[in-house]
Amino acid sequence: MPRRLRIPHAAGKLDPAPAPRPSRTPGDGSRPLPQVAQHTREVLAEYGFTTSEINQLLESGAIG
Repeated sequence: MPRRLRIPHAAGKLDPAPAPRPSRTPGDGSRPLPQVAQHTREVLAEYGFTTSEINQLLESGAIG
């Protein structure tokens, strides 16, 4: 049985397969991987940062 360490991405490129892979719910790669900093604003807001504080962090280069 092949190990399938890399799986095809929607755009045809190969991405690392999810790990670990539970036998009843194996990852199939059907969702694209998030981009770097894609959810930064949402996560910081969940941690209680205000929009103003997040904007200051972006402007200062502390987050990207």
